[in-house]
Amino acid sequence: MSKQQKRWPKLIYGMGEEPDPRASLANERTALAGLRTALALIATSLAIAAVLHYTESSPLMLQIIGICLSISGSLLAITSLAHWVNVERALRTKKPLPSPNGLVTITVIIGALGIVTILSILA
Repeated sequence: MSKQQKRWPKLIYGMGEEPDPRASLANERTALAGLRTALALIATSLAIAAVLHYTESSPLMLQIIGICLSISGSLLAITSLAHWVNVERALRTKKPLPSPNGLVTITVIIGALGIVTILSILA
């Protein structure tokens, strides 16, 4: 069995031909950056949950911010993986690179979250 046949997942590595390693590694670094950011969003959400746990009052705005951060982190992790798969397939089959569809969604959520945070600080 060749090294190519042992690679996983087969839905990616079982198609096309081996791309330029630099492009493939850049795609992987991009996905890892998305995962690091997702982890930071979820960790921040966890910190907010800890603060809420140790305070007598639980401001609704802080709860909303924590939930939105957690949802954003989860969505970013999923879209980072999906985008990595789509780009790797495009590289292997020599097709045009896909657009980062999840980027707009995550940007809107984080932008709205920033506005809500500013409003809660000013209130």
